[in-house]
Amino acid sequence: MHPGSKGIWLVLVGALIGALLAGTAAFLLRERGAPSHAPVEPPQKAPAPASPAESPAVAQVEGGQFSGVDEKGRKQWEVRARVVSLDSSRERATLQNPTGILYREGRAVLRFRADQGHVDMQAREVELLGNVQMESAEGRRLRAQKVTWSEKAAKITASGEVFLSEGKLTVRADFLESDPDLTKTRLVGNVRVEQSE
Repeated sequence: MHPGSKGIWLVLVGALIGALLAGTAAFLLRERGAPSHAPVEPPQKAPAPASPAESPAVAQVEGGQFSGVDEKGRKQWEVRARVVSLDSSRERATLQNPTGILYREGRAVLRFRADQGHVDMQAREVELLGNVQMESAEGRRLRAQKVTWSEKAAKITASGEVFLSEGKLTVRADFLESDPDLTKTRLVGNVRVEQSE
């Protein structure tokens, strides 16, 4: 685990404990105040089982937020998600509706959102899936079905209906590789350039 990640896990565990305590208090208050003939709510549907390739979640937090820092303590990324699920190794988090910011040398360079994502603390990577949209501080926009950001490699890769836009120019491709602020990009496969009026 890299430096600074211990604090992230402490915040997530603290939030989980707080949510559990709040839920227990609400349950106890409801039980004390409920008349004996109170209606019973129907049971909720059980969540779909985890795929065999994924470790089962051991903790789930609604409205989670966490970030990573470099060796100098500068923020490298920040992610918020509607739901954050931690796997049993506590090295990987699954995100629902993630939004966030990537930083370079402590400066925000890219904002993003997606349908879902994963954060791998060991590999120091953020993977975004489904309707991924990113915008650089300079106004470059990237859309794709899958985007992976590697902190160690300081690069972004994108695949699946890749669109890179700046001003009136849009480039389509099958694959993109870029630096985090989308200034040095390489596009591969079925590359097409479009210019709007």
